[in-house]
Amino acid sequence: MTLRRFDLTAICLLLYLGLTTSAYAQSSAITSIAPNSASFGESVTITGIGFGGPGVQIRVNGVPAPLVSGTGRRATFLVPVGINTGPAIVTATNPGGHTGSIAFNVSGVVTLSLDEANASQATIGPSGGVVTATAGGRTYQLTIPAGALASDEVIVLTPITTISGLPLDSLLAAVHFAPEGLQFFKAATLRIELPPTANTHNLIALAGDGNGDNLHLTPLRLDHGVLVPVTHFSTDTVGTASSIAVQHVPPCTNATIECTYLNELAIKWHEAEQNICGSDCSTEADFESKQPDINNADEQADLAVFQQWFGAVLPVMNGDGLSSDAGLKTAGREFMAWRGWVNASSCPAVPFCSDDQGLAEDIATGTDALAAGYLAAIQRAHSDCNDHRVADLIAEIDSFGLLGKGELPNDDNALRDQFACQLVLGDTLPSSVKSGDTVTFAATVGLRTGGPDGLVVPLPEADVTIIVSSGCGTFVNGGTRTVAGQTDATGVLSESIRFPCSGSTEITVVAADVFDANGGLVALGHRIVAVASVSSSTITTISVTPENATVVAGGAVQYSAHADGGSGLFTWTATGGSFPRVPRHQQRSPPGPRRGCSASRRRASTIRRSRRRLL
Repeated sequence: MTLRRFDLTAICLLLYLGLTTSAYAQSSAITSIAPNSASFGESVTITGIGFGGPGVQIRVNGVPAPLVSGTGRRATFLVPVGINTGPAIVTATNPGGHTGSIAFNVSGVVTLSLDEANASQATIGPSGGVVTATAGGRTYQLTIPAGALASDEVIVLTPITTISGLPLDSLLAAVHFAPEGLQFFKAATLRIELPPTANTHNLIALAGDGNGDNLHLTPLRLDHGVLVPVTHFSTDTVGTASSIAVQHVPPCTNATIECTYLNELAIKWHEAEQNICGSDCSTEADFESKQPDINNADEQADLAVFQQWFGAVLPVMNGDGLSSDAGLKTAGREFMAWRGWVNASSCPAVPFCSDDQGLAEDIATGTDALAAGYLAAIQRAHSDCNDHRVADLIAEIDSFGLLGKGELPNDDNALRDQFACQLVLGDTLPSSVKSGDTVTFAATVGLRTGGPDGLVVPLPEADVTIIVSSGCGTFVNGGTRTVAGQTDATGVLSESIRFPCSGSTEITVVAADVFDANGGLVALGHRIVAVASVSSSTITTISVTPENATVVAGGAVQYSAHADGGSGLFTWTATGGSFPRVPRHQQRSPPGPRRGCSASRRRASTIRRSRRRLL
């Protein structure tokens, strides 16, 4: 049989088509995957047979994965967003519809690349302040309000250049905060200014730990830039994500009440954004023009979330928050986070988020519950005679603004005086002194050891201040109304105080904190108040007028007496003769009985001598 050239060509073409069809028709099988665990956006390669080249379709848990390259035996793809972390199945489907699969793990691990060269820092204290950093056409400005910090902190902002494993469709901006784990008493605000070309459609924000762990959704808003409330450090990220991606952002790994409800708030905001924006909001200007409508659509949902959130926090405060220090720490953190997010949201400015809806009442109720928890904790510390713990609790009470709330006093000094245990103060002021007297006043200081009922030993060289806080007492040495010094070897500081007037005089003794050689707090300083009732001094001089008078028989003269140095009861005596009693309304001397006497200079002198003897 003779074959022509065109017949051979046709046969070859048929053989080629048959081989190709056979290749697509055979089962697709995956024999290996590397790595077998990866995070979002990271590259993974599968090997096997029957992939069908660049026409292969890769899915992870049913979600299409972007294909990087594909051949008949190897395919590389990127882990898609919009799936849950944990065990997953990778499926390869060739053009003939045949599939192969293999087990895989979506790790969710995030890796940050920090731009240390553009980091910025500032020392921020209780009065608040601002830290700003700029990099890559983006400006990050963190505003910390007054009262957010109890003491000075060095705040560091470091821009983030890239984040691998990010569960968003795109990264727009990210910044890292330090120190790690810093908690604010009031929410700070991060403002991010994006480049004009940034696509803000489907905008979303994430927050997490400093190394990128525990990334979770967090609420945001726009007002001439992206605004993200910050209640604690350390990472905030802004990007874009579809609804599917948002629904599959991993939840918080620390199972806090705050994290649960922040996720709900962020999803509600994203839903409102998509409903109002549709396919718009691709620029900040577009976004801000629709922001009022987004807020109105979002805030009513937020109100319900805030109310549910408080309903979850209050039982913790009334339970664990009262029973133990660990429970108080958890309850306090959860309540302050709730209150911070309520205040940071625009909810209070919207009519249906007004006080009529109970948020203000919830804040007051929660504040009183937190105050009760701190009162219970400070009572426990007092029972343990742990002045160091008492001092820490007082500082937290002051920082949280709890003074005067619940049953707590308005003054932190009152807390110190009531609950300080180890420092024992005493005084030797008599309860009653006479005007003009000089009294030795001794303040004694001792240190209690061995618990609330332990032995009190004298505390030498303790800092003590003695203050005449009311009344007219003066210190003989120095003549001032305040004396400060150190106790002697027996724990005593003595001062002489003169009381030149009558009435009530208060003397306050203030003992300073006591520290050990390493600077650690040993005893919490406090104060006591001593009260002396100062009575009138002894009368020292009596003057009688007139000193010389002559009367005829049957006549009369009126005598007057004046006492210097005080007042008292005057008794008048006379011998020989008599005169009518002077009517009371005519008496000018201190009242007292009068008896008749002869009016003569000798008799007046007798009256004066008699008065001295009586007094």
